[in-house]
Amino acid sequence: MTGVQTCALPICFPVTIPGAPSPYEEKEPSLDEIPSEFHKMVGKINAEKSVPAIKSFIENGGSVITIGSSANLAYHLKLPVKNALVEMVAGKEKALPGEKFYIPGSVMQMTVATNNEANWGMKEKTDVYFNMSPVFKLQADAIANGQVTPLGWYSSATTLRSGWAFGQAYLQDGVAAFKANMGNGKLYVFGPEITFRGQTHSAYKMLFNQLYK
Repeated sequence: MTGVQTCALPICFPVTIPGAPSPYEEKEPSLDEIPSEFHKMVGKINAEKSVPAIKSFIENGGSVITIGSSANLAYHLKLPVKNALVEMVAGKEKALPGEKFYIPGSVMQMTVATNNEANWGMKEKTDVYFNMSPVFKLQADAIANGQVTPLGWYSSATTLRSGWAFGQAYLQDGVAAFKANMGNGKLYVFGPEITFRGQTHSAYKMLFNQLYK
């Protein structure tokens, strides 16, 4: 399908043409479309090759920042964290169904660990954009042994600031952001979209603080 714009003043509307390629569909570039010096950059991140390389980079002194869905890297790296948005069904943990929890794009309030340098300049409460974002539960000894440090969490059952949130009470005490020590490096995990524009711009500091030297 492809789209063209048809106008019958004063209204313009898109028309789709069946069978034609859509300019909006994502596609992988072919090597003959890009200069040879960039061929080594073509490809996708995968668990088999990419995750071990990222793990090695961190353990050798590197820092990695994950935001939104990329925060799930924490699971691939076997960190002592779990999905907080689950329920017990027949003795097993299952992800909460949409009938119980659904926040597709709303502004939520997050409590911030202001004493941590990763959150320098931030207030105790900040607004973040939540779009089906990852929420974590730390294992009992994760903080005690110094491997994981919470940076932000949802401290109440009513953290909605703007929009709508079905089942928001499930967020209470869930960890939204944390720092993990791995070898000589660090992984910064931010579940909400901390770089989202508009009224949640105060959360930008959570990114910029990690880039500042």
